[in-house]
Amino acid sequence: MTAPILELHGIHAAYLQKEILRGVSLSVHAGEIVALLGENGSGKSTTLKVIAGLLRPSQGIVRYNGIELNGLGVPERQRLGIGYLMQGGRVFPNLTVLENFDLAAAEARDAGREQAQLGDCFPLLFDRCHDRAGLLSGGQRQMLAIEMVFAQNPSLILLDEPSAALNTDYTDKLMAFFKEYILHSKAACLMVEQNVLTAKIVSHRTLLLRQGVVQT
Repeated sequence: MTAPILELHGIHAAYLQKEILRGVSLSVHAGEIVALLGENGSGKSTTLKVIAGLLRPSQGIVRYNGIELNGLGVPERQRLGIGYLMQGGRVFPNLTVLENFDLAAAEARDAGREQAQLGDCFPLLFDRCHDRAGLLSGGQRQMLAIEMVFAQNPSLILLDEPSAALNTDYTDKLMAFFKEYILHSKAACLMVEQNVLTAKIVSHRTLLLRQGVVQT
């Protein structure tokens, strides 16, 4: 088997004095979707934040394609090809849908990667491309945030509750698009998903995080 795209070794991380992660170790290979499951407060979102660069671990190593990431910030990790969907989705409300998408796609252009097109996953966004993102519904903002991640053509995708605010039809469309992307790009994905059934259906493996440790 080839070397994993993502490796975490003995990650500890805390908010202020409260330790959340207590030695998380895991790996994700090319073409693989891994779902990280666990109760609220178990450290799932914290794990993604550490990988994305939003939270520095107090101990342990994060590697991406063999590169140690601990000293790199969020922009450097994005340029390497790490895409991150934060919980609740994040868009710029005063910019149009297209302007939001183009900002995300610039990461792919700057790195010489092929970029996606607006509406590849959710065609209705193309029809609203000139509307301010702040005027979209909660579900539509989530769709835009998701498309902004894939606009970067990432080789490592971190998804924090991607189906949040989406109805069943759009969730199914997202998961089908997502599986196709992973299959053809040979990217890797670590996903936190509130819908356990959806997570188990779309993923190749599931990992259980309990009290800041991956259960074996």
